[in-house]
Amino acid sequence: MTAAVDLMKQAETNLKRAHLRIMKHKLTYLYAGVLMLGESKVVTAAESGCPTAYTDGVNKYYAMEYLNSLSIEQIVEVVLHETFHVVLKHLPRHRDLWKEDPQLTNAAADYVVNDWIEQIRMQDPSFVKWGPNPLLDPQFRNWSVRQVYNFLKTGQDKDGKQQGNPAPGKKGQGQNQGAGQPKPGQSEPSSSVEIGGKQYDTTPRDKHDWSKVSGAKGDDIKEQEAKIDQAIQQSALIAGAMGVDVPRAIKELLEPEEDYRDVMQEFVTQSMSGRDEYSFRRFNVRRLADDLYRPSTISERIGRLIVAIDTSGSIRQDDISRVCGSLALICEQVRPEEVVVLWWDTDVHGEQVLYDNYSNLADVLKPQGGGGTRVGCVSDYLTAQRMTADCMVVFTDGYVEPDVKWDARIPALWVVKGNDSFKPPVGKSVKFK
Repeated sequence: MTAAVDLMKQAETNLKRAHLRIMKHKLTYLYAGVLMLGESKVVTAAESGCPTAYTDGVNKYYAMEYLNSLSIEQIVEVVLHETFHVVLKHLPRHRDLWKEDPQLTNAAADYVVNDWIEQIRMQDPSFVKWGPNPLLDPQFRNWSVRQVYNFLKTGQDKDGKQQGNPAPGKKGQGQNQGAGQPKPGQSEPSSSVEIGGKQYDTTPRDKHDWSKVSGAKGDDIKEQEAKIDQAIQQSALIAGAMGVDVPRAIKELLEPEEDYRDVMQEFVTQSMSGRDEYSFRRFNVRRLADDLYRPSTISERIGRLIVAIDTSGSIRQDDISRVCGSLALICEQVRPEEVVVLWWDTDVHGEQVLYDNYSNLADVLKPQGGGGTRVGCVSDYLTAQRMTADCMVVFTDGYVEPDVKWDARIPALWVVKGNDSFKPPVGKSVKFK
C-alpha cells in the first residue's frame, strides 16, 4: 500500500511540476487559463480505462503508471496534448465526426495538437520532448481536424486534390479492424491507413471521452465553449501585454463567430425584399376616418432563389437536412415565388423547383450525386440554362477544383462546411457549424 501511495504522490508531484513549467514558459503561458480550467487529476490506468491520458473536453486525467514512466519534459508534452484538445474544442465542435468514426477522429485530433506541440518543441527542444510513438506528420502542418479526417477517410488533401484511395494499412484499418496488442503508451490495437503508398498511423495514443458532450444540449455546449474562450481571452490579454505574439489560430478562436443561419436570413431577405408599390386595390384603413381614399403599399412576392447543394461523398445527409431546414424558415418569411434546388458534385445531377409551401422543404427534397467535386459545373449549368435569380445560396465543403471557373452573375452566399481555407470565386462565405 505504501509503495502505491508513493507512486501516486510521485506522479502528482511531476504533474504539478509540468503545470508550473507550462505556466511560466513564454511559449505556453498563453494556455494557463485553460490548463487550470476543470479538473487535472492523476488516476490509475484501471480507474481511467486508458493507459495514458484522456480528456472529456474540459477535465484532464493522467494515468499514474504512464506519468511515472516519462521524463518531466515528456510529461509537459502529455499535458500540452490534453490541454490543446480543450483549447481547440475538439470534442464539442466535432460531435458528428466522433459519432461517425471515433478512432479516425481521435487520430485526426491527435495529428492536429501534435503539430502545435512540434512547433513549440522546434523553438525550445529542452522544454518539451516526445513520449513514445506520437501521431505526428509534417504533412498536416496547420491543418484542421476535419481536413485531416477527410484526408484519412477519402484521400483528398485540404485543397481537394485526390492523393490516393485509402486502403487498410499493414496493421489493419478502422476502429474495428485493428490487429495485435497495444504498444506501450497506446490504448487500442494498432491500425493504419495507406494513401498514395504512404502509411498513416491511426492508433489511438490517448482517450477522448466525448460522452459528456454527445448528449449535451446546445446551451450547455455554448456555456462550455464560453468558459474555454474566457480562459483563453484572459491569458491572451496578459500575453499581449507582455509582448508575446498570440498565434493566429488563437486569435481566430477569440473572434466572434457568425451563425450561418443568421447570415443566410440577412442575405436572402436583403436580396429578395419586396418591391413596395402603391395600389388602389386596397384601402388604407387608417385613413378611412378622414374620408380619404388613399392608396396602400403592397409588398409583391418576387423572384427566384437558387440553392445549389454539394452532394459529393464528403457531405452528410444530416448536414443537407440542417441547411434545408434553415432555408425553409427563411423562405416562409421572405416568400419567394420559387425556389430552385440544384444537386451537384462534378455535374449538376438534378433540379427541383418548389413553390409556396416551404415549411416541409427538407422533406420533399431528393438529393442526387455522391461522386467527386467540381463547383464550376453549377456556373456552367446556370449559363447553359440561361437561369437568373435574385440570389443564390451554395452549400459545399469547399474541397473543389483549384481554379474555379465561375461566370454566373447572381449574388451568392457560400455556406462552407469544415474548410477554413476556402475562398469563394464570387460573393461572401460563412462557416457552417
